[in-house]
Amino acid sequence: MTLSEIANIIEGPSGLYFSQNEKSNKEIIESEVKLLNSSEGSIVWEDIKIKEKNILRNIVNVENKDFIVLDKLGQQIGSFIYIKKENHNLKKVLPSNKIIVITNKEGDNLFSLYLELKKLEETNKLQTYIRKHITTGGYNTLNTISIKDIKKITIEKQNKKLSLEQFNTVFNIVEAKEKVIKNLKLMIKELDKSQLSLFNQTTKKVILNNKEIVIPKEWEIHKVKDLVSFNTGKVLSSKDFSTNGNTRALTISDFSSSSYKKENKYLNLTKEEIQKIKKRNQYKEKKDILLALSHEIGKVCEEEVEGVFNNHLFKVTSKNEKKLLNEYLPVLFSIKEVLSGIKRFSTMGTMPHSYDSKKLLEIPVPTLKEQKEFIKKRNILKETLKMEEELLIKYEKLIKYMIKN
Repeated sequence: MTLSEIANIIEGPSGLYFSQNEKSNKEIIESEVKLLNSSEGSIVWEDIKIKEKNILRNIVNVENKDFIVLDKLGQQIGSFIYIKKENHNLKKVLPSNKIIVITNKEGDNLFSLYLELKKLEETNKLQTYIRKHITTGGYNTLNTISIKDIKKITIEKQNKKLSLEQFNTVFNIVEAKEKVIKNLKLMIKELDKSQLSLFNQTTKKVILNNKEIVIPKEWEIHKVKDLVSFNTGKVLSSKDFSTNGNTRALTISDFSSSSYKKENKYLNLTKEEIQKIKKRNQYKEKKDILLALSHEIGKVCEEEVEGVFNNHLFKVTSKNEKKLLNEYLPVLFSIKEVLSGIKRFSTMGTMPHSYDSKKLLEIPVPTLKEQKEFIKKRNILKETLKMEEELLIKYEKLIKYMIKN
């Protein structure tokens, strides 16, 4: 049976034919509708005020219902996401042009359908079609998935059915772990933002990157060139990547919050070539820190991955750990005044990620004692995050096994 025979499939309009302008004289046709959208790997809903009758056919009634979302243009392109009725209080939704909403027809079990769709996704049958619609380029320019082809997806009912109760238990654990991980990342982010006011001491006003800010009295202002070294990565193109590669290739899209998360990229390198790249400081060891100075400017990568990083990323290293600890660098670059300075200076020079433009950047540096104290607090959260992420990977593998077998 085709998907359209056993489910309702609704996509959003090709353009967003609604207005959020309160001063519009047009009559508001629908007020209870939420815009369903894909943002940073999650499904979000936003308030909208529909002004045009021609998009009423795209509205889906989901009140007290489970529904499935297929990301057709966003970061998780080709991924099916199951939204439980317990996790939303929506009545009517309008899918954006990034997503497709799937609901069950009368009498059909939507969760069973979701498992069959996930099986297609996990066994790459769906991905084979999707990859044909992805434009290969430096930054994952994507074409939309055709709803006509989605409707033609064949659902094969298996003789050996999954135990929905068992699967649902694991599914709930994964959902809970994802929420915990999201909250831990937010806590780390908020902790980093609070560093200027965290320490209870007297403050002073200083000029940082041409702006007046308040910092703790014991902190010092330094030129970034005096305390931090920047090493640009290796120029890489899509032709360098290999399906049978032995060395991870790291690009901005691997760490970006606005990129489609596809499979890891690899290079096929000899031991001699790897050694040469390491000598040129274009290789990230697990504890190394990368900073994006183009595209998603100021994005810090401190994930424990190894590989050759490309020329849109810089390895940042402390020149003097008696003044500035290497572990403190991700925190330092999260200070909004430093980040705004990076963004401003990144527009200077012949290249947007020119290292020369960074020589002007100023950074506020805490005492070594304060850096150690802050890192200790931060590492407690990081260790907890790492543990939760490892558990999530195990449960996700269990789900894949249950789907395939």
